[in-house]
Amino acid sequence: MASPCLERLDKASDEVIRRVLTALCESDHDIRKKASKCLDAFESEKKYESHIDGSERQQATGSGSGTKRKAEQALPEVYICENCGDGFLEEHNSDEACFHHPGNLGVDYASDFWADHDEDCHGTIDTAEMREEYPGGFRWDCCDEPGDGKQGCDYARHEAIAVKRRKTKEEMAKTAVSIDLTDD
Repeated sequence: MASPCLERLDKASDEVIRRVLTALCESDHDIRKKASKCLDAFESEKKYESHIDGSERQQATGSGSGTKRKAEQALPEVYICENCGDGFLEEHNSDEACFHHPGNLGVDYASDFWADHDEDCHGTIDTAEMREEYPGGFRWDCCDEPGDGKQGCDYARHEAIAVKRRKTKEEMAKTAVSIDLTDD
């Protein structure tokens, strides 16, 4: 079910979307990384090149009759993989597209990494924030590799983050209930 924010984004012009995304990317490093990964998914496919380099936009708004033409090649949905965090297009999703760790990242108490860390003073070790900030102090239980080591140990298909796979407009019109989980 689409949130009111996603519905508003669906209705907004390309220029409004571009400005919103630019503002978000300028203010948030994580959003900038995710946006870059989504662009990477399109850049890997030559047939979407005109959409990435801006030439499609120039053609659509070019001189001629002054009416906006549809792009020659419709853009597919881009998804973010739940396992590896990469952006991907479904048409490129193969059994070996995603390289990730299928296990869990656990605290590496056996190493000297946390020797000087006092949880009463420095905070709890076993948190998502600590995994992000100090990956070297953790190990993957699937392969025993350090958390700051290689990107993965297993190949699989990309799995889209559930909220990203949006319903079509026709499916949304049939939906009776929508749930807004945003803070605003």
